[in-house]
Amino acid sequence: MRVIFLDIDGVLNSKEFFKNRQPTQGLNEIDEEKVKLLQQIVQATNAKIVLTSTWRIYDKADKVYQHLVDVLAKYDLSIFDCTSWINENRPHEIAVWLSMRNALRYVHEHIFGFVSLDDDFTDKQYARYGIQHHLIKTTFYGEHGGLQPEHVQQAIDILKMER
Repeated sequence: MRVIFLDIDGVLNSKEFFKNRQPTQGLNEIDEEKVKLLQQIVQATNAKIVLTSTWRIYDKADKVYQHLVDVLAKYDLSIFDCTSWINENRPHEIAVWLSMRNALRYVHEHIFGFVSLDDDFTDKQYARYGIQHHLIKTTFYGEHGGLQPEHVQQAIDILKMER
């Protein structure tokens, strides 16, 4: 199994997106162009999406969470799982999720590759858990905020490397 640890803000949206988006009656928090890029990664690698974003704190019945599920579903994507909330430390949460899955390897598929799409945490913070080479660092700010085409190939390359 391959896994994409997914942050939302700064990956599937950006400051530029919010500045230029058209006003709507409903929720409009996700840039579908970024979702299409995520879809390319999933299609190329058959990776499963594990939500690491603060959006995971929303109740599954919450309209914001449902909006995320609905937008992903438009592109044949879904959330496989969510990481646990551990002191708002995404790299640690990912490391714990991976160790728990590996401990249960006899029950579940083995994880062959993973990436973290994240704009908040740094290589150094990921390095504390030995997973810095799996970080695809995006940004919320600037003209090229959120997931970009160059991130797609980088993620595919990392996911296809068997470790």
